[in-house]
Amino acid sequence: MKKIILSAVMAAMVSFATAQEIVIVEVEEVTVLTNKKGTPIFPTAGAWAFSIDASPFFTYVGGIFSNAHAPAPIFTDGGTFSAKYFLKDDCALRFKVSINRRTDRIVNWVPELNASGQPHADNQVKDVFRESETDIMLMVGLQKIVGGKTRLVGFYGAEAGIMYGSYRNRNTFGNDLSAANNNYGQWRTLKDTRALFGLGAGVFAGVEYFIAPGISIGGEVGWAAMWGTTTRGKLEEERWDNSAVQTETNKGNYAFRGSFLGHFNSGITLTFYF
Repeated sequence: MKKIILSAVMAAMVSFATAQEIVIVEVEEVTVLTNKKGTPIFPTAGAWAFSIDASPFFTYVGGIFSNAHAPAPIFTDGGTFSAKYFLKDDCALRFKVSINRRTDRIVNWVPELNASGQPHADNQVKDVFRESETDIMLMVGLQKIVGGKTRLVGFYGAEAGIMYGSYRNRNTFGNDLSAANNNYGQWRTLKDTRALFGLGAGVFAGVEYFIAPGISIGGEVGWAAMWGTTTRGKLEEERWDNSAVQTETNKGNYAFRGSFLGHFNSGITLTFYF
């Protein structure tokens, strides 16, 4: 009787097993790199990142360990500010704003002229030349991240953007124009202003090393092509016209068009992820 019951149970189990659909699901194990506290090292989809130029700081630190004195970090009038938004864990939109500004002021001391147009023996006046230039570039790109098994990762991508710039120079003279100081009737420039418009595109590649969760040091190189053109702008001039000073404002004397194709190096960047 026991053998009959055992045989019946075994037959029922076989029948039930053959009547069911057997599904095998393979689960891929995902390895997430973390620090000793278990905090993930790399950013994920939805994260933001902001980068700053760290070259001045490294120059300062390097000077400390040299025989020369270490100057304080020097920053120019402009710089490049970068941000990224991660669409996926390994893909991000990149935004860059580059602002560069240059200003110059040159003073030239000249003898003061008297009413007869003769130089004064002791007094001097100054001619001042001021020049300024501002360039702003906006770039948008797509960046692909590779690696992730160690703290060192690589990336590559492409970007494109537009540029706007302005140029201005202004002159002031210590000696006014007069019948005695007429500059031979020639025009002299008081103001010269122009604007610049440009387009650019390029490809890039680089590396980042995560020194802590959400903090990395990196750099990149790339190739870019740019095209730009300036307007004729406005030119303000003055001259002595027989009995009075004549001032005119006209279009500038020239315009510029040019292109650039070459490589660039971003230096050292410090990036924070949020």
